[in-house]
This record gives sequence, structure tokens and C-alpha cells, in this order.
Amino acid sequence: MEKQLKDAELKAIAFSTMVDIAEKEFNIPIRKAQYQTIEVMKNNFSHIGLAKLCGWFGITRQAYYQNNWEGISSTLEEDLIIHQVKEIRKNHRRMGTRKLYELLQPFILEHQIKIGRDALFNMLALIIY
Repeated sequence: MEKQLKDAELKAIAFSTMVDIAEKEFNIPIRKAQYQTIEVMKNNFSHIGLAKLCGWFGITRQAYYQNNWEGISSTLEEDLIIHQVKEIRKNHRRMGTRKLYELLQPFILEHQIKIGRDALFNMLALIIY
């Protein structure tokens, strides 16, 4: 039994090392998926508590719940911005993102949305009209 425990610990260390190398050498942001992994594990293995799952990834339950709330609010903000962009582009179909960003500034300030030009570029690159 102790040998199996020791092997499991070494395997966990090996996987952690592999993740570190992937992030440093190949710029693959694997650790950002920890919240999604916890969500899947929580649904598939309901007998494992959330505190234990979070502990495995070195985060607190509070951080887990805050991440969920941030995801919900950013989705709402993105929906608002995309709706506004579609309204603007009804009349100006070929308007670029830089000009859109300038026209969106009053709307963004009014709704207290924090988004920069580059983030707007990335968001609009992902949507299909």
C-alpha cells in the first residue's frame, strides 16, 4: 500500500513538472483550465468535496466561486458589446474595430464595462455575424 502511495505521489510530481515545462517552453496556458477541471470533476465525482478538489489545484473555494461570477459578468458584458456592435454595423458594415472602439466609448463608460481595444479586437474576431 505504501509503495502505491509513493508511486502516486511521484506520478503527480511528474505531471506537475510536465505542466510547468509546457507552460514555459511552449507558452501553453494549462493552469487556466483548473477551474474547468474542478467543475467537471465536481459533476462526475460528487462524493469528492469542493474543498478537496480546490486544494488539489492550490486554490481556495472562494477563488473558485469568484471565478464563476467573473465568467458570468464578462459574458453579459460581451453580449452587450456585441449587440451594440451589430447595431452600429447595420448602417456601417465595413467599419473597422478601431473606429468601433471609439464609437463604443460612451456606451462602455455608461455601462461601466472595462475593455480595451485589443480585447475588443479579440472578441470580434471570435464572433460570426
